[in-house]
This record gives sequence, C-alpha cells and structure tokens, in this order.
Amino acid sequence: MLLDNALAFSTDQNLSGTGAVNSENFPLDTGVVDPDLGKGGEIGVMLVVKTAFAGGTDLNFVVYPGASAADAILISSPQFLQAVLVKGFTYFFPLPEGCSRYLGVTYNRTGTFSDGVVDCYLTVKQ
Repeated sequence: MLLDNALAFSTDQNLSGTGAVNSENFPLDTGVVDPDLGKGGEIGVMLVVKTAFAGGTDLNFVVYPGASAADAILISSPQFLQAVLVKGFTYFFPLPEGCSRYLGVTYNRTGTFSDGVVDCYLTVKQ
C-alpha cells in the first residue's frame, strides 16, 4: 500500500510509557477548508501495530476535530488489551460526517508499556 506522509498522524511512533500522548503529527492539517472528510463513510483512521506492545494493560486512541486535545472527542476506539496489540494488528474506523480541516490523535495508555510502536494515518476504507 502506498501512503502519503502528509496523511500520517504517526509513523513508527514508540508508545512506551504511561498516560496520554499525542501523535507525532498533531494536529494533522488536511489542507482543505471545510472538507467534510466523513461524508460517505469511506475515509477513516487506521492504526497499525508495528512492534508488539509489552508491559501495559490497554490502549485506546481518540480523534479530535480540531487543533487541540482540548476540543471535544470526535471518535474513540475501544480499549485494546495489551495481549491483542501484536505486530500486524490493525484497526480502522470511519470518520463521521462534518469533520474539520484539522484532526488530532491522542493515545491513552493504561499501565506502563515497555514497548509498542504504531503507525496511524488517514486512509480510504479497504
């Protein structure tokens, strides 16, 4: 699959540690004024585990519809237990209608992870 780095929230981002951490590219600027990215349900956020997680309890990630993590949550993933966060694990969820130009992703880690690397990006539903 070909990916555009301009659509990446995280590329090989190490999520070792605990608590909330923003994606490397926060916020992501789609460059389109009033884009309504979620219209039609084909565009969404994909999380891919590149290196298995170890040590922590669980992880979820949330998408914000603006340039700050203080904005209301647009969408939130389920809590993924550490045992399912193995290399190759993927999760996709479509963006709802009405998305803004700026999007941000925050990873919420429960427990202390000693390892875990992800990619996270905007993509078309496969």
